[in-house]
Amino acid sequence: RKWISACLQSATISILVNGSPTKELVPSRGLRQGDPLAPMLFNIVAEGLTGMMREALNKNLYRSFLVGKQNVPINILQYADDTVFVGEASWDNIIVLKSMLRGFEMVSGLRINYAKSQFGVVGFQTNWAHDAAQLLNCRQLDIPFHYLGMPIAVKASSRMVWEPLINKFKAK
Repeated sequence: RKWISACLQSATISILVNGSPTKELVPSRGLRQGDPLAPMLFNIVAEGLTGMMREALNKNLYRSFLVGKQNVPINILQYADDTVFVGEASWDNIIVLKSMLRGFEMVSGLRINYAKSQFGVVGFQTNWAHDAAQLLNCRQLDIPFHYLGMPIAVKASSRMVWEPLINKFKAK
């Protein structure tokens, strides 16, 4: 914690007013946009969220989404500053997820931006997904959607889903 505080407290900023910089200011909180420390700090903080998910799984409080013939369990995906929770579509999972997110905010002191958050369900009733999104205080995600450039849809083998991605690769 001390080295993180030292990095943050040693930073100064100035604002351009009519093209001229103001006197240097010491920011009271947060990182500058593009700060090289941001990805590392996110990884440290995200590990706490991953640990909470691991604990919920160990106690059978959260049920993963099973993928493929081998039923590979998927529950959390994290890339850069993006986190995706994946699980069985159930009210039990929604309640555990809401509790985890609230606990994460309380422990880390960070705030989850629910206005930027979305909730979606693949192959399940739209009304249920809408109600679950409301309980989580976020928007409902439309299916199909793209994540990291990959199409996510009900029928992953559908030509309509994969054709745009194939064409993109062919064009390069």
